[in-house]
Amino acid sequence: MSKEVPGRGRPDEPSPEDVQREVAELGGLSDREFQEALGDNILRPDPVESAAFRSPQLVVRSFAAVKLLEEKTLSRIGELQERGVDRGDKRFDLIERRPGETEVEHRRRVETETRKRADHFRMLVRQERRILEAVIQGLRAQHGVLPNAPNPRGRALRRLAALHPQEYLRLVREEQEADRVKAKARRKETKDRNRAARAGGSPWRGRESRRSG
Repeated sequence: MSKEVPGRGRPDEPSPEDVQREVAELGGLSDREFQEALGDNILRPDPVESAAFRSPQLVVRSFAAVKLLEEKTLSRIGELQERGVDRGDKRFDLIERRPGETEVEHRRRVETETRKRADHFRMLVRQERRILEAVIQGLRAQHGVLPNAPNPRGRALRRLAALHPQEYLRLVREEQEADRVKAKARRKETKDRNRAARAGGSPWRGRESRRSG
């Protein structure tokens, strides 16, 4: 049994000073670096880092990052189900070919192991998301703000995405493409209006002048 260190509370509990130093370090990372650090800590937890990510200063940023991690993991699982593992993927080097194992057998084993790891990581990410949600709700309660009402529709959507990642990704891509088309149309409309304004008025004015002439 580990001994309690003076000034550090329970055994193995990180000191407030260590946590604050980690908060300052993590807070200086870019969004991409922050997300990668959070993902690494979810896979290989460190008590000080975990406390920093869940601290009042970083918990909201951590929650946003963990949602992106969850979306990326779902996307990765969908790609694995759709296309398998590319032959140039580094996992073919990490998961070595066994003696007597054919190339096809090795590929299948790599794909199975990769899906297992992705599923395991998704489970860990969801656990961390629930912890962060609880921390945020606790902070809201402390400041006199009630937690958000239960959102069964949102939970059902996340479950559907987990059960049918390929269909979910297809729909997401369709919606993204629709947004791009709408944004392109809005930009064109804005450019047309600006061009007409620079020309001296309504885009229909020139036609009216020609008709009257």
